[in-house]
Amino acid sequence: MFDRKKIGMHVVAAVIFMLTIFSVYFYFYLSEGYMTTRNTDATVQLLFFRYFLHEQFLHGDFFWSWKYGLGGDVFANFSYYYSTSVFFLLTLFLKLDTLKDVLALNTIISALKLFCAMMFMYALLQYNKRSYTASIVGAMIYGGSSFFAGYSNRFDFMAEAFVWLPLLILSYDRLVDQGKKGLFIFAVFVVITTNFYFGFMSSVYLNIYAVFKYFLASSSYSFKSFVKYYITLIKYYIVGFLLSSFAFIPTVYAFLHAGRFDKEYDIPLFYTNIFYHNVVYNFFYPYSASQTLGMSIVGLIAILLSVLYIKQKEMLIRVCLLLFMIGLYFFPYAYSFFNGLSAMQPRWIYMLIFTCGMVAAYAIDYDKKGSKVRTVYLLLLLLGFLWYTTYVPSPKELPNDGVEIIFFVIVLIAFLLRFKLKKAVFFVCVTAVAIGSIGYNNFMMFTQDLGDVLAQKESTLQTFSGSGYDSETDQEVINYITQRDDSFYRVMWNQINKENIPLYYNYHGFSSYQSLIPDNVHSFFKETYNIAQMDSPSRYSNLDQRLYLETALMNKYYIVKSGDAFQPYGFTLLKELNGYKIYKNDHFLPIGFMYNQAVSTNQFNELNEVQKDQLMLKAAVVEKQGNLPQFDLKKLKSKQLFEGMENVKLENIDKNGNVYTARDNAVMRIPLTTKETGSGETILKMTFKNLTTGSLNLVINRRNFEKRSVNNIYSYPKDSYAFNIQNAQRNGEITIGLSPGQYEFDDMEVLFNSYKNYAASVDELKQSALQHVKYDENSLQGDIHAKKAGMLFLSVPYSKGWHLKVDGKDAEFEQVNGTFIGVRVPKGNHEISMKYTTPYFKESLTVSLATAAAIGIVFFVKRRRTDSNAIAENEVA
Repeated sequence: MFDRKKIGMHVVAAVIFMLTIFSVYFYFYLSEGYMTTRNTDATVQLLFFRYFLHEQFLHGDFFWSWKYGLGGDVFANFSYYYSTSVFFLLTLFLKLDTLKDVLALNTIISALKLFCAMMFMYALLQYNKRSYTASIVGAMIYGGSSFFAGYSNRFDFMAEAFVWLPLLILSYDRLVDQGKKGLFIFAVFVVITTNFYFGFMSSVYLNIYAVFKYFLASSSYSFKSFVKYYITLIKYYIVGFLLSSFAFIPTVYAFLHAGRFDKEYDIPLFYTNIFYHNVVYNFFYPYSASQTLGMSIVGLIAILLSVLYIKQKEMLIRVCLLLFMIGLYFFPYAYSFFNGLSAMQPRWIYMLIFTCGMVAAYAIDYDKKGSKVRTVYLLLLLLGFLWYTTYVPSPKELPNDGVEIIFFVIVLIAFLLRFKLKKAVFFVCVTAVAIGSIGYNNFMMFTQDLGDVLAQKESTLQTFSGSGYDSETDQEVINYITQRDDSFYRVMWNQINKENIPLYYNYHGFSSYQSLIPDNVHSFFKETYNIAQMDSPSRYSNLDQRLYLETALMNKYYIVKSGDAFQPYGFTLLKELNGYKIYKNDHFLPIGFMYNQAVSTNQFNELNEVQKDQLMLKAAVVEKQGNLPQFDLKKLKSKQLFEGMENVKLENIDKNGNVYTARDNAVMRIPLTTKETGSGETILKMTFKNLTTGSLNLVINRRNFEKRSVNNIYSYPKDSYAFNIQNAQRNGEITIGLSPGQYEFDDMEVLFNSYKNYAASVDELKQSALQHVKYDENSLQGDIHAKKAGMLFLSVPYSKGWHLKVDGKDAEFEQVNGTFIGVRVPKGNHEISMKYTTPYFKESLTVSLATAAAIGIVFFVKRRRTDSNAIAENEVA
């Protein structure tokens, strides 16, 4: 029978958690604005991803999309974000027509995550026989931290780890205490499946927790008993891990093949003193900073009370676990370790907050009546807190931050009088203060992140109705093209202001901002062809108006702002619409065409940028040439207009060897004494470094380029750059404005890439281009007439996930031009077809299904044995 009293108490707990959630998001109740930071990754990445994946999954397109950059994997590349997120998958049942529809869900989904996190934490504490008050307060301390709400606001997918950690620990406690395996296997499966990155962190914490749990669960200790105990964890963890194979293996494969470069990070042994001085502020105040926990002030008193009861074994072990986690918080290398031995990131701190909430709950229950030491200790805590907040300067001056002192005093008085008050009075007092402090912390955190609450609604509506978001005028421009041309092509949106716009405006573009961009695509832009890009990893945007590359990669239309002087060569103006000019390429090449000659990768690497661009319309770049004839590299024409640093004119710049110190209004002038009158591109090549600790800005013929410090974790590790300079010939010089700071310049060179032979090169390739092209989001097919045996080039990023057929038979393909697919075909007419499935998805799905089947068989056999034994006992009786 159901225990109505217990059910009623659980319902009351749920209501209290709902009130806590309301206090967390009270800012948005007042503002009526969207829960998201503007012009950050939340709105230039995640917002687009959620809409895009929603549309992809609803239409059954799980594996590939042509809208993602130059085309890319969907399931694995986006599993770091949402592909396998439980809370994202729930939204598939909802209708989302616009980005504003996606934004409107943010608060609801975040509140649902928070409710689940607190309920799981409450269930964990109740399972461990914590009191009703302790269980509720511990869950509130955990879920109500501004760290959770901050990540929900900035990186909502990262907040999901909060939900599953208490479930994972609850399931492990049940495994150790009662031998119940099912929930633990399920929890491991969910933790790893939803996000491999946070799955790693939570798995590390599970192992840390398991070590301390051993001392709780065992009455005597030995190495042998620990090994036996630990094998149980490993055994059932592996089962859960194998279940998650369908998500984990493809995602890790994508991660290992992403454009994540090797970079040395300067990680100090310790932080500066100010970090340690601010520890109380960082733990319990609402400062919007990366290492701010922002827990309820109730937690401070409860946690500090715990030291009075460390003579109790359970309290001692859990306090030691907390001290271990706090030690990690103070140790910079922990931030690197949990980020995969990379740059320091505080994303792991949710595990510290979890430990704080758990220890606080135990401390509330171990708190004893009638101890004079306790009374004196609490009064000393009050004096110490008042001294700290008076004499230790806070990191930020926040309005009404004295309210935290009031909350602290009220809770401390409640603890002083705890055993003179009725339990219900103490419960109401502590939970009410917890809700109040949680509400204050989160309100102030959101105010710092988003601005004044009264201006929030107008700011968000203005932002998300503008260009790059739900802008009807922008969408009309792209619709003008797509409604008149349903063939397969790419569109170059000049000076695109959001790299992920193609995901929403539903066209094939040349840009992406995503953490798991494949290395071959990333390198194509940043390294192989050295195309000018933002000094940042995980993003690329357009081809710097380099015509040869644009044409080879199927660019058919150009969108240019009406006031922009740029006019693409070889394009015809179709229409001027909503402040944009729409051009059509007169020399369009489809997605595939034949190369009859080739050069080796080593030969290619010796070429300059101009020669590489021209080669794209002449010959394939391959690792092994095989039967492909050698292309004559002398046919590539590159004219040098300037070289060296000697003749560069300096203004307001001090030179010392290769080091150039720029003062205010510093300018470098490169004279172009050799002029070209024909059409073409002027390419400025520079090799330089930023020698300062901050960013430096270069203005190259009115074009801005930011070079970040080498110590910036988001700087891209390269020193050689190439810029396509507009109007350089007309001006007779190239000017480079330098912001104040120190630079190291090793070389400068100016090259000219003539368009003289461009049209003829395209016309030649058109003779053997892919025809009758048909495509969908996971496949492509067409016909080719090869006049000679050669290499069919497809401007599709190379991936093992493609399955390619020539004339209905499986065909091997290779990576050509550093990035794309090439398939060798004999002379004659051929049918080409290709279909994509995420690499290793089928194999890993087989592992997951086999594991599930094995679990089912084991369960069935054990059930049969149990039933047989029961029948046998009944017969004996």
